[in-house]
Amino acid sequence: PLIAICWACMGAALVFPLTTAPALTYLIFVVAFDTSPVDGRRSPWLRGRGAAGNWWRRYCDFFPITLVKTAALDPRGTYVFGYHPHGIISVGAFGC
Repeated sequence: PLIAICWACMGAALVFPLTTAPALTYLIFVVAFDTSPVDGRRSPWLRGRGAAGNWWRRYCDFFPITLVKTAALDPRGTYVFGYHPHGIISVGAFGC
């Protein structure tokens, strides 16, 4: 059902004149240029270059994170780390 909702939103964005150009540009990018679903490559723009990198550096300076090790973990073990957000904007698990 989620894919149907996404396609319906894209169709609605293509119908309205104000959002047609951005939606069409995004659709062309996804179909023609985006290879991340195939090869798993990450976007360097989102990973820290350009404006996004500047934003992440400022975010990490404003919200510093410290990891406190309370127990030794076996490197051969399999672990699940959970995070329970609190508040309206729950971005506490992000950081550097």
